[in-house]
Amino acid sequence: LRVLRLARLLRVARMTKGVRMLLRTLFLSLPHLVNVAALLALLFSLYAILGVRIFGKVARGSYIHHHANFESFFSAVLLLFRVCTGEAWDGIMRDCSAQEPYCDEQLGSCGSVAWAYIYFLSFIVFAMFILLNLIVAIILREFTTATEEEAALITADNIADFAYAWEQVDQARTAFLPIPDILPFLGVVGPPLGSQDNLTTKNYQTAMRLAPLLQAYDGRIYYKELLHAAVITLLADDAKVDVTDIYLPQGEQEKMFKKWSALFPEIPSDVCVTNDVSANLAAVRLQSIWRGFVVRKNIFCVRSPMDTLATVATDPLSSFEAPSAANRASPFLRQGHQAW
Repeated sequence: LRVLRLARLLRVARMTKGVRMLLRTLFLSLPHLVNVAALLALLFSLYAILGVRIFGKVARGSYIHHHANFESFFSAVLLLFRVCTGEAWDGIMRDCSAQEPYCDEQLGSCGSVAWAYIYFLSFIVFAMFILLNLIVAIILREFTTATEEEAALITADNIADFAYAWEQVDQARTAFLPIPDILPFLGVVGPPLGSQDNLTTKNYQTAMRLAPLLQAYDGRIYYKELLHAAVITLLADDAKVDVTDIYLPQGEQEKMFKKWSALFPEIPSDVCVTNDVSANLAAVRLQSIWRGFVVRKNIFCVRSPMDTLATVATDPLSSFEAPSAANRASPFLRQGHQAW
């Protein structure tokens, strides 16, 4: 168990930007590196079999000896790995092309000059100059990708956090959220796609900035439109321009919506579509302010401190109105009522 405590060092990786980028690069490179490694293993196996067949009986010399030879498949793979690193591969090639008097033709211990040059030069080109450089190219490309993601305003993790928060409130997978639930939802999502904290005022300000880009469908907001509005607003704030100036090229936008249409349910044709999201949010905010005022008035505007304690002890929720059926179905409002 004490050895497992070394895993705490991974926390340092999350806190250090440079180490986090390197780990991200390794994670992104692994699928591609597995494919290249499989191709490299196939190449080694092919050349090892050819080496055993052609140079298996070559007489030992300065570079072909009991530690490096083609007498078996395993020893041939080890020797090819050494050749792949560039370690004295030309000397091994000369030993494999040995002729009399350094070998015995009758015993078949002589090599072939032509086959030795073709064999080793082709292996060096394929293994060292192509496949190994391909591994380096993959790592450099993924490092560039990790660097761009680190500097991006919105990352895949932000989108995943948004989707996870939505799953918590839309457990029926309808892809719709009642307008009153937008305020607490943005607080749960957090920055950059949500609000900075879970305060109602901050959530209301964030929601009002998104409202012009949203439509209401029977008093509900569509998941795809809310996510799109949050992304567009963030990009507009970074560029210091109006949200109407942020748009995708027509081809890219059609491609994105076509991809989304396969992931999300279609909007029913019989719903009432309105553009009064701002008005609904303002009404929700005013109702919240009024209810808070009534609660404070009923609790603190009493005759004596003993009456205050008695009121709070007996029924602290007596001043609240009975929630409607829509509000009772809202998971955010239900959790807030229980917490109070």
